[in-house]
Amino acid sequence: MYREKLYPVQELLRENFDKWLLENLSSWIIQVVEVERTRRQQRFTIRSGVDPTLDRWNETYTCLPDLLSHMAEGQMTELRANIRTCGLIYFPMVGYLLKIPKVEVETPDIHISCLEFAFTETKIAYYRNDTTRTLDRRYGDVMYSIVDTETTIMRQLQRRLLIHAQSLLRASQFAAEIDCLCSLAIAAKSKDWKKPKLAENDLIRIRSGRHPIQKTRCKSIIKNLFYADASNHRITFLTGPNGSGKSTYMNQIALIIYLTQIGSYVPAEEAVISPLDAIYILTGTGSEKEDDYSAYISALHSVSVALRTPTKRTLLVMDEFASVIDKWELNALTTAMVEFLLNLGECPFAVIATHNYGILKHFQVSGPRVQYLTMKTTTHEGKLLCLYEVTNGITSESEAIAIAKNIGLPLGVIERALELRNSPGVMNVKFVQPRIKK
Repeated sequence: MYREKLYPVQELLRENFDKWLLENLSSWIIQVVEVERTRRQQRFTIRSGVDPTLDRWNETYTCLPDLLSHMAEGQMTELRANIRTCGLIYFPMVGYLLKIPKVEVETPDIHISCLEFAFTETKIAYYRNDTTRTLDRRYGDVMYSIVDTETTIMRQLQRRLLIHAQSLLRASQFAAEIDCLCSLAIAAKSKDWKKPKLAENDLIRIRSGRHPIQKTRCKSIIKNLFYADASNHRITFLTGPNGSGKSTYMNQIALIIYLTQIGSYVPAEEAVISPLDAIYILTGTGSEKEDDYSAYISALHSVSVALRTPTKRTLLVMDEFASVIDKWELNALTTAMVEFLLNLGECPFAVIATHNYGILKHFQVSGPRVQYLTMKTTTHEGKLLCLYEVTNGITSESEAIAIAKNIGLPLGVIERALELRNSPGVMNVKFVQPRIKK
C-alpha cells in the first residue's frame, strides 16, 4: 500500500499525455518565428512569407540606406550654393531628416529658406524639407510599422498556444519531475547510495548514514547511525560544542528520511524507515531581514503548526529554534513542548539540539522513550578537536570560548572571557581594560 504512494514513477509514466503536442506547437513557432534573428536582435521577429505586408515593410527597411544615399546626392545639388555636405537619415518614431554639420549652418551669412529646423546633436543639425516630407508620406515610419505588425502576429501566436496552456504546464511539470528523478538516480549511482527498506511498524534505523551534499565539500566524511522505534527513543536530545556537527547530523537524518519517502536511494549503508505523514524542520535561522523579535515570532508559528496535529509518524527536527529569546524562557518552552509530545497518546519522532543542559535532567525519568546523543570531541596540544561522530551521552559545555580560540580571536579576549566565565555574578563584573596580546 505504502509503496504505491511513495514511488511516483509508474503513476507519472501512466499519464495520458499527448506526445505529439510539443512537436506540433514547436512546429507552429518555428514556422512563424525567425529564431536566430530573434536571438540576435533581442526582439520578436517574423519569418518572411508569413505576412505579405510585413515582407514589404522589411524589404523597404532593407533598401533604405541605398535609397537615402541616392536621394542625398540630389539634395547636395539643390543646396550646393549654401552647404558643402549633407545626408538623409531615418529615425524610428521621428521620421526622415536632412543632416548637416553644424559648422555648415552656423556661419553668420547662412540663410536657407527651404529648411525647417528639427533639433541638433553635438556636431550635427537636423532639418526637414520637401524631400523628407515626401519620404514620410510615401514610406512612413518603417520600423514602427514592422514592430507593430510583428507584435500583432506574436499575439495571434500567443493566443493559439494558450489554448494548450494546461497541457504545456503539465509537460513542463513532467519534464521537471523526470529531471529530478534522473538527478536522484545519477547521485545514487555515482555516490554509492543504497536502496532503503520501508518498515510497516514505526521505525527509523539508519546505519552509516552521511549527509548527501557533504561529500561534495569534504574529502573525507564521518558516517553516523540513528535509531528510534515504536517505544524507544521517540525523543532524541542532541548536545555538543559549537561547530561539532550537530546541525549537519540532524540535517542528515531528515534528508535520508525525506529521500526514503519520495522513493529515492539514500546515502547510508542501511536505512529501514517507516512511512511518515509529515516532517517539520524548526531552526533558529530566520530571514536576513528579520529582527530578533520577528525571528522569534516566525519560529513560534512554525512550532505551533508542528504541535497542532502530530502523529506517531511525524518527525520534528528542532535545532535551537528560538535561540533569540532569554535562556530561562527557552528552557521553559522546550521543556513544556517535550512534555506535551511525551504525553500524547502517539508521541511523534523528535530530534532536538540544545545547549540548555539543565532541562535534560528533567527527562531522565522518562525511560527509554528519551535518548541522549552527543558529538565526540578530543583535545590535542591544548586545542579542542571535533570528531563529528555521534555517541551516547551528554556534553554539558558548549566550549564556545575554546572554539573562539581555535578560530583565532585575540588571546587577550580569550583570557578575559575565561575570567568572566569563572567569576560569580558575571553580569555585575566591572569593566576591565583588556590586555590584548598579539
